[in-house]
Amino acid sequence: MPIEQTESGGFMVTGKAGMEAYRFAHLITGLKAEMRGMRLTGKGSTCYSMLKNMYGFKGNKAKVLAQAQAYRDTTIMTQLREEEEKE
Repeated sequence: MPIEQTESGGFMVTGKAGMEAYRFAHLITGLKAEMRGMRLTGKGSTCYSMLKNMYGFKGNKAKVLAQAQAYRDTTIMTQLREEEEKE
């Protein structure tokens, strides 16, 4: 599993697919916050623009969120399963 528990109670994300999944989950969480009117960064790019630029999603925030969730459920989860099978 790409998420390992440490002795002190923390966790560590390992593997390329695990790190990608963790980052993608934070982008989705950030986009949800932006849809409620919050801005997570003062000067950096928004999660909305990062998702559009990195993954090529199109549309408004709601449509990008739906596309990102579908991408997570198919592609990201498939990558995690493949990496787990290799171990």
